[in-house]
Parts: sequence; structure tokens; C-alpha cells
Amino acid sequence: MLLAISTKLAIRFGGIVDTVAGPKDATNAAAPGAVKLKSLIADIRTWSLIAVVIAVIIAAVLWAWGSQSQNAAQATQGKKGILVAIAAGAVIVAANALIQWGVDLGSGV
Repeated sequence: MLLAISTKLAIRFGGIVDTVAGPKDATNAAAPGAVKLKSLIADIRTWSLIAVVIAVIIAAVLWAWGSQSQNAAQATQGKKGILVAIAAGAVIVAANALIQWGVDLGSGV
């Protein structure tokens, strides 16, 4: 069941990111193992986003615990953890667009 959920999420997020990334090179689709590799990357992206959500929850608990116990250092670590987790999630979601941008930039040199 968990695999089915992760596959559905990967397809949903993969479609969003593929739309943002723009058109792909048709020669890459014919490469051997391209379908398996795309599936693997989609699964990794899904599990990475799940890990980001877990990290945000843990950081929020740290922030709340630090605030309630008057521990400013712990509350600050929780705030930083939330920001880092959200930034990591943004990079994961935008990975295809970032890679395509790098490829376009490199081909122009």
C-alpha cells in the first residue's frame, strides 16, 4: 500500500516538475533503461519529500518545546530546522528545472 501511495505521489509531483522544466530532448527517451531510471528518480523524489515533511514536523516540535521551556537556543534550532527543510523541499521540487537550466547554460558556452 505504501508503495502504491509513493508511486501516485511520484506521478503527481513528476508531472508538475516536468511541466515546469519544459520540453525534453527526444534522444534521451530512447536511451536503454530510461524508463526505469525515470521511475527510480520519481520514487527518490517522493521519499525525499516525505522526509522533508517529517523534518518540518520534528523541527516544529523542537521549536514548540524550546519555546515552552524558555530555552531560546532550542527554539532557534527548531526555527532553523524548519527553514532548512522547506528550502530542501523547494530544491527537490525544482530539481528538473534546475538541471535543465544548467544544461541550457552549459550548451550555450
